Amino acid sequence: MAFRILSRPSGWILRFISVLCFFTLFTILCVGVNISCHLSLAQDSLPINTLTFGPSVPVDLAQNRSVIRVLARIPNAREMDLYEKNSTHSYLFVASPGTGSIYILSLYHDTSRFNQTNTNMTSSPSGYVQLLSQDIIVNSLSNSPNGVAYDSSTDTLYVGEIATIYMVRNVIAKYESGQKSASMYQKIPIQSYDPNTWHGFKYIRIHKKRMYVPVGAPCNTCILTDLFGTMTSFELPKDVNNFTQPATKRVEATGLRNSVGFDFDPNNDSVMYFTDNGRDMMGNLIPGDEFNKLILNNEGDTNIKSFGFPYCHANGIVDPDMNPNESVMSCSNGNYVRPIVTLDAHVAALGTIFFRNSEALLWKQFMNVNRSVFIAEHGSWNRDPPFGYRVMMISDVKDEQKAPSGYSVFLEGWLTKGTTKYWGRPVDVRQLNKGPVASLFISDDYAGAIYVVEFDPLAKKNQGNVNGASSSEVSLIGRSCVMIALLLALLFFIQ
Repeated sequence: MAFRILSRPSGWILRFISVLCFFTLFTILCVGVNISCHLSLAQDSLPINTLTFGPSVPVDLAQNRSVIRVLARIPNAREMDLYEKNSTHSYLFVASPGTGSIYILSLYHDTSRFNQTNTNMTSSPSGYVQLLSQDIIVNSLSNSPNGVAYDSSTDTLYVGEIATIYMVRNVIAKYESGQKSASMYQKIPIQSYDPNTWHGFKYIRIHKKRMYVPVGAPCNTCILTDLFGTMTSFELPKDVNNFTQPATKRVEATGLRNSVGFDFDPNNDSVMYFTDNGRDMMGNLIPGDEFNKLILNNEGDTNIKSFGFPYCHANGIVDPDMNPNESVMSCSNGNYVRPIVTLDAHVAALGTIFFRNSEALLWKQFMNVNRSVFIAEHGSWNRDPPFGYRVMMISDVKDEQKAPSGYSVFLEGWLTKGTTKYWGRPVDVRQLNKGPVASLFISDDYAGAIYVVEFDPLAKKNQGNVNGASSSEVSLIGRSCVMIALLLALLFFIQ
């Protein structure tokens, strides 16, 4: 009798516990899904597990120590600029010409993962660089704001539209004080360019208090006039709070077709390296895109170098329309600057950045990063079959005029192998110059994403959604948890 009395309460207790367990598991699942969505917002619908490293990355590093994540989703993400404020915090500015906006990403560097005595990492599900916040700080730009450059010495952000360069003052100070609405940031025009839209996107960089701005040719191939087909520069305002009139433009080089990426030599501040897109309609395999070296001018220089366009292309290829039978310029021994590396044809080589991080042990241990350059190849639009859609690496880019040691794939997979379909197109690259990880950022205007590549001693290939697991895998795990919770609840109630 006593046993029967006690058995009834125990049955009710089991039923109560089963209900409690069910709702607890359900709550945990919901929270987990929210966390997963926050950490891998961009993984949904983006097959980043198809991205693979090329021969420039050793197999052990690629398979066992690499982490590829989508850091943020930004529509039509193009040029970036990175401000490393300190060892634990940086800001990434991203231009979105399709939306007429400039985004700011506040990033946290998880330095706590490192043991200071032996520099070993501890595991972290969200990587070394973590996204704290993402906001639009400049909007309502109507003429394709592709360029973005930040000057930390004056806390000024510069934005490059097709026809206008703007400055936005006190950007970080305002943002850190809580002013996150774009209406709080005033755009001040400081320079003007021709409004022609063909190859009109402006890619801008700051170097030694000057702004460098290439001006593309307004054609596939044609005679260049005015500033078309040049690399220009102008002095930045000495006092951003008392700007009066635009500075005089200086021509640094001529004979460019469409340069949308460049960087300055880490060891020689008078040297620039830039990419240039070759002309179309000469076949699938010629002419190649170019990686060029430019010695910058001083004030008053009259010996302005030409890089051959529209008469001569990479590897001395003669333009059949503008230079038939080399009637205008000799492409074999003419007075123009040849590329130091001829890239593959029609790959649309865009953003480029030198590897500068001296603390990133894994990069230096496993890879030849000595004077290496990363180049984002946007991919062809009329090559058959399509080609490019990858990030390349050039090693041993010497200050002297010697050929670098290699031009090889760093990361590929945006173009699905064996097909003509692509799901992403790399545009620009930036990298942390300080810290032990040297996180590499890649923008993608087609997928609308910012990727981050990190080499982590404890990383496992495709471990967790942040390392490339698809949203379907996460959904499968979630559904399994729900089924288990329902089954447990049913068993308890049946008793």
